[in-house]
Amino acid sequence: MLARIIESGMQDRLDPLGLTIPEFSCLMALLEGEGATQTELGRITGAPEYATSRTIEKLVQANLVKRLPHPSSRRAHQIHFTKKGKALAIQLPGLIKTNNDHILGGLSKSQRVQLEDLLEKTVEHIADTVT
Repeated sequence: MLARIIESGMQDRLDPLGLTIPEFSCLMALLEGEGATQTELGRITGAPEYATSRTIEKLVQANLVKRLPHPSSRRAHQIHFTKKGKALAIQLPGLIKTNNDHILGGLSKSQRVQLEDLLEKTVEHIADTVT
């Protein structure tokens, strides 16, 4: 239930920007590491390869990202922001904060910190067991 509430809140905040959750995830991953390949973006976002490919294509068509040849692989491309995409992407962390503040508004600061710590540990545990 919480996941649906979080996702719905994020989608409501992304709608005015014309973004979907998968597009948002890809742009956030690029903020962390511009120049990632499609495979790397899929691994970071947890999306299957076909879905990552579709998401990147939509972002290319929207002129938010561009594919550039990989320096050491003829088959791979690195994904980079366009000027328009970078301007949009730098707004996204603020949307996350707004959504989190809304959802976690009933918790004290120490409770929020504790919850964030527990969720990080849970994600690390899951990541360790999946890989």
